[in-house]
Amino acid sequence: MFLRNAGAAVIGWERCQSSRLGGAPIGRNLQVALGFRCKTAPGGWFPVSFEENSDTEESTSQFKKIKVSTMERRMSTTLTLLLLVTVLSGVGAVVVTIPQAVYEVARGKSVTLPCNIKPQGTPKQIIVTWSTVALTPDAQEDDVLTYYSNDRTTDFGSLYEGRASLDVDATTTNANLVLSSTTLDDNKKFQCQALIQGDLKGTPTAYTRLVVLVAPSTPTCMTQGKAEYGQNINLTCVSQEGSPPPVYTWKSQDVKNNPRAFPPRTTDQGGILSLFNISKETSGFFICTSTTQIGSASCNLTSQ
Repeated sequence: MFLRNAGAAVIGWERCQSSRLGGAPIGRNLQVALGFRCKTAPGGWFPVSFEENSDTEESTSQFKKIKVSTMERRMSTTLTLLLLVTVLSGVGAVVVTIPQAVYEVARGKSVTLPCNIKPQGTPKQIIVTWSTVALTPDAQEDDVLTYYSNDRTTDFGSLYEGRASLDVDATTTNANLVLSSTTLDDNKKFQCQALIQGDLKGTPTAYTRLVVLVAPSTPTCMTQGKAEYGQNINLTCVSQEGSPPPVYTWKSQDVKNNPRAFPPRTTDQGGILSLFNISKETSGFFICTSTTQIGSASCNLTSQ
């Protein structure tokens, strides 16, 4: 006679104690799995499918005990798996962020580029690297600095040694790059990266753009074409320096320095003022102003 496990899976070993289970006395450890029964065979015991067909209270009692044990083991296994999934889901989830996409600084001044690092748990070491990012295929990427949290040492790139430093807290959750004596060469995209052993996922890198502001140099105004009645001419305005690229605007005054509108069909684009079919009414002054966020400069032309 034997018992069937009614749909419950048992993982592990149970000791069959019924005097009649499989037709012989039992006193060995057996692995009971879904759809198996205990049965003797030459060479020892092995699990085969259970089937409820016992005529003894002892066998029925043993079946109930096995079923309860089965449920307990299933619950224990499920909780263990849930705990394991929860732990594994937190692995590899470092998050690195930079609050702004763009930072601005006047040339020659200092600027701080913040970097926030949120690792999972408390890693033994965090390696923080600040570097520049090539914006064009022929551009070069440069290392700014690399910081090692275990011994709090910093290595500097050759182009930034003496100008770069790292403002970092004890937990390495903030690793802010400080650049001093900024130049136009610092007009670049920067990246902050956190390297943690065994953490290959998450968001380990963040990016920002540094714009170095430079007031425009005094522009040069020139006339292209013959400044004769009936002709078309272009008035050009260019500053050799300025960051970001200067914005050019033109205005016109008559011979008495009174503001006036441009002649018909006049166009103004990218610092080039195009005048068509010039005439006596065109005579006067044309002033170009070159402007960036931190300054402006002007030049003018006289039309007679």
